[in-house]
Amino acid sequence: TISGTAKVGETLTATANTVTGSPTPTPSYQWKVDGTNAGTGSTYIPDVGDIGKAITVVITESNLVSPDASATSDPTSNVVAAALVDQAKLTISNESKSAKTSSSIGLTTRGGSGAGQVTYAITGGTAGTSGANCVIVGSTLSATQVGTCIVVATKAANGIYNSATSAAVTFTFTFTPVAQSSLTIIPVSMTGIAGTPITLGVSGGSGAGLYTFASTTTGCTVVTTDSTAGAGTIIRSASTGSCSVKVTHAANGIYLAITSPAVSITFAAKTQDAVILTPTFTSGPAATAITLNASGGTGDGAYSFATSTSGCTVATSDASTGVGTINRSKATGTCSVTAIKKANGIYGAATSTPVIVTFTTATQGTLTISNSNSANVAKGSTGITLATTGGSGTGTVTYAFSGAGCTLSRSKLTVATTYLPTTQVSCSVVATKSASGIYAAISSIATVFNFL
Repeated sequence: TISGTAKVGETLTATANTVTGSPTPTPSYQWKVDGTNAGTGSTYIPDVGDIGKAITVVITESNLVSPDASATSDPTSNVVAAALVDQAKLTISNESKSAKTSSSIGLTTRGGSGAGQVTYAITGGTAGTSGANCVIVGSTLSATQVGTCIVVATKAANGIYNSATSAAVTFTFTFTPVAQSSLTIIPVSMTGIAGTPITLGVSGGSGAGLYTFASTTTGCTVVTTDSTAGAGTIIRSASTGSCSVKVTHAANGIYLAITSPAVSITFAAKTQDAVILTPTFTSGPAATAITLNASGGTGDGAYSFATSTSGCTVATSDASTGVGTINRSKATGTCSVTAIKKANGIYGAATSTPVIVTFTTATQGTLTISNSNSANVAKGSTGITLATTGGSGTGTVTYAFSGAGCTLSRSKLTVATTYLPTTQVSCSVVATKSASGIYAAISSIATVFNFL
């Protein structure tokens, strides 16, 4: 059975009938509100959501030996609310309280309590007798003639709350001028070149108001050349990009002002004058940089240099005056090089015609046989081992000699003791370092060694 009062906030208590068994059964409880599970335990406290609904409890006895035994109580009377309380203050919250007779106002509120429905009512006004020409549909207020509408809002009683009504608020509806026919801006072209103006025209609008063209895009300049006929120009003179432009036909007579939809006009980069690349030389030895000079183009964009040839390197030494270098330091061959003037202001980047620069073999440093020849060399197998200094690169050094009785084995120069044993014998030797990398072969001047 259930004891207690079926009322929000009151405690209901379930009491099980006496059930015997061994061991003694233990009861469990399942409370239901209109048949829906709502809680467990021997007590239950109805809340606002239970108002108007009957409550039952199912008690199940179990001793884990015998089959469970369940019983359902009789339902309580429908749950009633506790004593009702007043809602928080209800206010019509619209910031704007005026509109044209051709439009409407969406009514809003703040405050109140609970989930009760908000409704609105006309209590008076000058739009018709006592606001008779004021109309509320749902939460939308409108009027069919100029005047005022006095409105109150009511939030219905709900749960533990009484109904609440706001203070009256006055809304004003004024005369609605006539809208002009649609207005369209008509550029002569949707694209153009930066620095060159594009002519603007119009179509549509009503009455004799003046036309005004305007753009909100930074860097775009609009001029209204004929406000009566609706003509103007737009230009982007310092940079490339798009310009958003509109035209407005002023209010006149019975007509409201009207502004056209925005039109986007694109200004592309202007072509620079030709960029000219002039190397100081069109050929030179590898590993020796050749100076590049760029000129021409338009504006104050920086110069730079580029090559697409593998093994060639470029450097820009003065971007403002257009000076740079090109080099090929590891092999001979040609380099294709171009000069570039960077995009600047309204001008796009400009590139010169490619120029071919040829890098030929480089001359090695002076090659010298470094052995002293100031004294006679003793004849015999010891002889003299030749050595060099200078040259360039990684080429192999070889020797060539002339002179009767002289013998050269790799770098050892000898004269046999049996050859003219008491006579001085002269051997002339030339060293040669072979070509390598970017370097051509080179030979030393002849050095004479005397043997005795």
